[in-house]
Amino acid sequence: AKTGDNIHIVPDFYWEKGVCWINVWTASKDMTLDGAITDGECQGRENNFVAFEMLKKNVPGFKEAIIMHTASHLGVRKTRLLEGMKTVLGEEMENGILFDDAGGSFGHPARNGKKITFPIGCLVPKDVNGLLVSGRHVSTDSQGQDLLRVIGGCWATGEAAGNLAAESIGAGAGLRDYYLSNKVLP
Repeated sequence: AKTGDNIHIVPDFYWEKGVCWINVWTASKDMTLDGAITDGECQGRENNFVAFEMLKKNVPGFKEAIIMHTASHLGVRKTRLLEGMKTVLGEEMENGILFDDAGGSFGHPARNGKKITFPIGCLVPKDVNGLLVSGRHVSTDSQGQDLLRVIGGCWATGEAAGNLAAESIGAGAGLRDYYLSNKVLP
């Protein structure tokens, strides 16, 4: 539920009856700027209480609710993404595009196991040889990062990076050079 500008409430299951775990998140900000993390921490705390009061006032069963715990620190997403040989778009992954340099695929939990694919080029830095990036920092747009940041996406991109590294070692080539000369993994 959206409670106002940039505050989203996502309820989740909890192991204890009568306890509701809620993920309150806010709009994206560039966390590389001075003071941004401190500002984000303050905004997050404020948003917790805004969401809490909205729930107590408007949702049956929350009238006598209390806050038992809040996160100890701000969770940051989408701050540092790679500029890779290929920037994969979320729309491409959602539509099941088969990439020439197929890196892998995984079943996405929030999409009923729908197969999400990605290109190996999104793991390969544009201007650096000898480095691969996997998991939550690959070269993608915002929607693509939402798709790849789940554990299945992290596993699949990590496995693809490991395969590319092994192949390049076997060929006696640098990672980026090997990618450029082969494009498709065996």
